[in-house]
Amino acid sequence: LALYMGSVAVLAALMGPFHVVTVVATFVVFFQLNQINHTHVDLPRFPFKTLSWITAKHHVHHENMHKGNYATITLFYDKIFGTLD
Repeated sequence: LALYMGSVAVLAALMGPFHVVTVVATFVVFFQLNQINHTHVDLPRFPFKTLSWITAKHHVHHENMHKGNYATITLFYDKIFGTLD
């Protein structure tokens, strides 16, 4: 949640203020993707195969809190901070 809010603040500083509906809509999408990420789904067909891979990678975080994969909906931040396992 902090990375989401930080991203909104940085983007608003760079691009100008956002409309409140934009922030609410992106938060809803973020929240829904975060919920899906914690379901550990296994859907082997396109386009869900990538989503299944991301949820499996995030599941590693819940197996051992010291292994990495701390990001919620994308592995982008784990890649940047070197915590991708």
